[in-house]
Amino acid sequence: MEDIYQVSDRMMVLRQGRKVCDTPVTGDVDTFREHVVAYIIGARDDFAEGGSKKSNDKLKQG
Repeated sequence: MEDIYQVSDRMMVLRQGRKVCDTPVTGDVDTFREHVVAYIIGARDDFAEGGSKKSNDKLKQG
């Protein structure tokens, strides 16, 4: 993981055929490792189905 951190400037994680993360590589290597593992195992997911970012706001139906 350290080698990837040193040569990469962006991180993209695919889980079950869809993109769950696409972000610049920042911070220290330990934090980077924790974030990558969280995305890989499904503990984090920055994108909802269809590739749009998740939102905590619920749409009002009227």
